[in-house]
Amino acid sequence: MSGKWKVESGKRLLFGGYSAARVFSFLFPLSTFLLPLLTSCEQAQEHMASAINDRDSASAMISYGVNTLISDSGVIKYRAITPTWVRYGDEASEPYQYFPEGIEFEQIDRIFEATETIVADTAYNWENKQLWHLINNVRVTSIKGEKFVTNELFWDMKKHEVYSDSFIHIERADNIIEGYGFTSTDDFTKYEIKQTNGIFPVRENDATERPAGTLANDTLPTDNDKLTH
Repeated sequence: MSGKWKVESGKRLLFGGYSAARVFSFLFPLSTFLLPLLTSCEQAQEHMASAINDRDSASAMISYGVNTLISDSGVIKYRAITPTWVRYGDEASEPYQYFPEGIEFEQIDRIFEATETIVADTAYNWENKQLWHLINNVRVTSIKGEKFVTNELFWDMKKHEVYSDSFIHIERADNIIEGYGFTSTDDFTKYEIKQTNGIFPVRENDATERPAGTLANDTLPTDNDKLTH
């Protein structure tokens, strides 16, 4: 048993054929050299840990390929689909979830058919507030078939409302509306644009060929009035 500790009845403790006393005489000076080194490593590790924000706690739970249902007042209302779901728990300053590879919501009816979709490249969810922050390429298709495009959207699930101060592009059946500042019910049936830049008719292929965020030449002047739908 070379290289391993071995105990034999009535004999001294041996290590690879050497007596324990001989081994100890070798290890003791070695420990006096290693102890300061180990202490300095421990101090360096503690210094690095203290520099990490508590919201980046090591208590994160990561799930992949998530397809789950979300309830509201005990009723299942949404399906959430995401490649990566990261949750920072009770050790964080405030428990929250992070979706670095994007998320898709489907509002579903009683037979689990999708009636509304919300897609974003990145998302955060503050659990206690039930507040979602959707970031980059936020796209919504409402139950009425209207399409909403923006780069930032806040969704307050407690108040059942969404809002944004960013640019908003809305495609409706008969026209397209663009502006800045947006509030709406979370089913996107009643909404208001704070500063309307233009309202213009929909032409064939116009919505697909013209990038969102640019105005057509036939934009109607609105004097930056609010628009409520």
